[in-house]
Amino acid sequence: MAGLDRRQGFFWGALILLTSFAAAAGVPVETGDNFERILSGLHPDYPNFVGGIRQGETRFHPPTLYMGLVRPGGKDPTRLDDAPLLGRGVKNDIIVYADSREVGRSPGWGMLLIDHEYFHARHLARGDRTPVPSFGDAEADRHYYEAVAWGYNLAQADEGDYPTLTHADYLEAFRNYTMHFEAFRDFILRHDHGAWAHYKRFLPEPASHERTLLARN
Repeated sequence: MAGLDRRQGFFWGALILLTSFAAAAGVPVETGDNFERILSGLHPDYPNFVGGIRQGETRFHPPTLYMGLVRPGGKDPTRLDDAPLLGRGVKNDIIVYADSREVGRSPGWGMLLIDHEYFHARHLARGDRTPVPSFGDAEADRHYYEAVAWGYNLAQADEGDYPTLTHADYLEAFRNYTMHFEAFRDFILRHDHGAWAHYKRFLPEPASHERTLLARN
């Protein structure tokens, strides 16, 4: 397993699944999802990138995230010391909670959430062709890494990979993607205008998903 990448500290916060547009959570309710079984059904190759799927230190998810990626043995996705590793072939762990898929959310939303973390794990292990840059700015890094992950989720949803995903669930993913896409695009255009031609190959315009969004309404 590769050691820590010197750039890791810039984007560790990108790898927790933030509830950017979620309403304030009420009383937590356990939904009992078996995320290991769900992920195995979606991606039988997940052990190539994920060392383990474990429960968090608290039974219910913190108010700022649903689940998150940590280095092997890490316990808290919000803790810098538990930040995931980056490097070809690394395996990171996914931390989930009893209510990661909050009550009232569709089973398809639970599939999307764990697939989101799978994408992060595969991305950091350089298991696909998505670039793994650092921009020297923690917020820019976070917006980039979250944008490519949410974009992946939307593409998979458009292909029907998350049966039972509701319009409300899709809308939240769409809003999250749009927010991170626009923040990252604006950063790049301000600091290295020419680089946008490269990065936009991995970040389709949000409008490309609007047809699906309307169809789900």
